[in-house]
Amino acid sequence: MHPAAPHTRAQIAAEALAAVHAGAQSVHVHPFDDNGAQTLAPEPCAVTIRAVRAAWRRQRSSRYTVGDGIASWAVNRRAIPRGHGIRTGLEDTPVLPDGRLADGNGDLVAAAAAMLADSAPE
Repeated sequence: MHPAAPHTRAQIAAEALAAVHAGAQSVHVHPFDDNGAQTLAPEPCAVTIRAVRAAWRRQRSSRYTVGDGIASWAVNRRAIPRGHGIRTGLEDTPVLPDGRLADGNGDLVAAAAAMLADSAPE
């Protein structure tokens, strides 16, 4: 996992808002319990989702994981022309399409938005 990946509810909410400001239309979060372990337990998930919604009221979120490292960008490149939605985030994709370490989720979302813009019909 990327060292800047958010772990606290406040960090997750702040990164979600940064991703939205960078162009994300939905966010994908990995909730953590009070001991710092990733979890799908109902209460930590609910508290995390409430924190994200408080930061930005209209987002959609999911609780599944896909992708791994730079290979995620290849998946995104194949998905775009097929009309599928794409996703990115520090928890699965710590690097940019060129292999450089991302500074944060905003960098990843900007790269994904650029991919979408590059593939848009003229």
